[in-house]
Amino acid sequence: MNDDTPPSSGKDTSSDKPRASGIDRFWAELKRRKVFKVVGSYAVIAWLIIQVIVSVKNPLGLPSWADTVVILTLVLGFPACAVLAWVYDISKTGIERTKDQSDESSVTEFSPVDRLTIVLSVMAAVILLITSAYFVIGNRSETQTIAVLPFASIGEEADIQYLGDGIRDSLVTRLSRLKHLRIKSANIDSIGGDLGQLGLMLGVEVLCRGRIEKHGNAFEVVAELLETADGSIIWREQYSSQSESLLDIEGKVSEEIARQMGFELSENDEEQLTRASTANPAAYRLYLQGRYFWNRRTVEGFEASIGFYEDALKLDPNYALAHAGLAQTYLMILGWGIEEPIEVAQRIVDSAQTAISLDPSLAEPHAALGYFKTIYERDWDGAREEFLRSIELNNNYSSAHHWYAFLLMTKGDMRAAIAEIRLARDLEPLSPIINAEVGYFYLFNRQYQQAFDALLVAKRLDPNYRSTVAYLARAQALLGHRDEALKIIERFRVISPGDPRHNAYFATVLSLVGLDAEARSIYEDLKRYSETEYVPPGLLGVLAASFGDMDAAVEHFDSALDNRSLVLSWLRDPLLSDFHADDRYKAMMTDVGLDP
Repeated sequence: MNDDTPPSSGKDTSSDKPRASGIDRFWAELKRRKVFKVVGSYAVIAWLIIQVIVSVKNPLGLPSWADTVVILTLVLGFPACAVLAWVYDISKTGIERTKDQSDESSVTEFSPVDRLTIVLSVMAAVILLITSAYFVIGNRSETQTIAVLPFASIGEEADIQYLGDGIRDSLVTRLSRLKHLRIKSANIDSIGGDLGQLGLMLGVEVLCRGRIEKHGNAFEVVAELLETADGSIIWREQYSSQSESLLDIEGKVSEEIARQMGFELSENDEEQLTRASTANPAAYRLYLQGRYFWNRRTVEGFEASIGFYEDALKLDPNYALAHAGLAQTYLMILGWGIEEPIEVAQRIVDSAQTAISLDPSLAEPHAALGYFKTIYERDWDGAREEFLRSIELNNNYSSAHHWYAFLLMTKGDMRAAIAEIRLARDLEPLSPIINAEVGYFYLFNRQYQQAFDALLVAKRLDPNYRSTVAYLARAQALLGHRDEALKIIERFRVISPGDPRHNAYFATVLSLVGLDAEARSIYEDLKRYSETEYVPPGLLGVLAASFGDMDAAVEHFDSALDNRSLVLSWLRDPLLSDFHADDRYKAMMTDVGLDP
């Protein structure tokens, strides 16, 4: 025996090591039994299931409570999953009970403080689960969706269609003031009278429709809510009045719809729903006519719209919606290149700012200013602020999302732009204009098959809408379907005779199918036309670039920048790919504060 060896004390020195607390051993056991891994995987899978059920609920026609049941089931299954993970383990031989560790350190001995900590932790987890489920389910149940259709117009006058469309627009505007109501606008004529199909396409279970009959100065309005599944009537009411009470009727209908949808209305809600935009019934009818012609989206329609809005303002100079309508109409004249930008720019600003000063709650003038700042002032931050303000005031306003998408495209953020234009389409799923724009944005993002699919939908809604036909020809050409593209071009010639500016919209496709000479001929015709009528220089530039005359294209683009006409979003066009490598392109974009 070595004398240097210290004498044994006779005690187990291993017992001198500090032992882990009960809580530490408990957490170690949770890790050993893979509880954390299992519940984590469960949470991820549960989240994916919730996303799927929410996405397919409306297309599959599932009842409104389907997602609530799924979410509640998954929440209740969470603690059961944790218990099973503790008790059982998956091995090569199958599922078996998890074996206890034999060493003494695995024995979980808890002090009173340990027990209290575990109990409180479990209670906190349960409360968190229940609270999360409550908010998720509660928020889903609070946000409801309804589609408002135009009211049928019946009367002695030759053309009173504007009344039915106007009531629809007014109800949408009023109901949009409710925070948890998602409103969609549609024209049932797009697909006929099948309410079930309409409800499925719109993703709604409830429709509002009605009729208005006019006899002299008297109106009779019938409004109803229907279940799309079976067409059953939820609520129906008939109102009779003289013409000066039409605004009051709309307020009553809006309030009753909100109550039938289960909303508890505060005094402020009631005031917002029933508040009239003007006290002058004649001014109101003129505004509805202006709105009706604006929605036609034609040069003649814009001219008529301005006349009706101006007549309405003669009767009521403080009519904020009429001022907003004027701003939007002049904005379309600017955006469509109908007049020199300098001729209409100040009218847009003055009308929009007047509308805001008279009624700060309106979303329309802010959206108009946002688009104006995008295509004329090139104030990117200011445009974004105006769009976000408009969406904050009325998230159901499709034009705000539509025009905001153009700002995002101009800045080069195509992913966000497509998301925004699809939001606009979700609010107006049967709009030929917005469906065509969805296809246009996909074309700019080089998603040609998606563009083609979206444009087929737009074509079914309106086969004669010029933009749809022009974009569809381009999609076919880019997909390599030359003969189909040429057939569509011939169709465009039939529906769009006259104005040479219209030809430029399909002329860029000619080069894609090898008809450079014809594209150049249309370009020369358009240049001659521009000597007496205004033609957006950017349009000439894109056309020149399509058949390879880049020097001429750059000259037109420079002119457009000086002219402050629409051009910068067009410069992102994939057809200008060769130009994108040109230093002149990079200089143009940098000069206006954009990334090339």
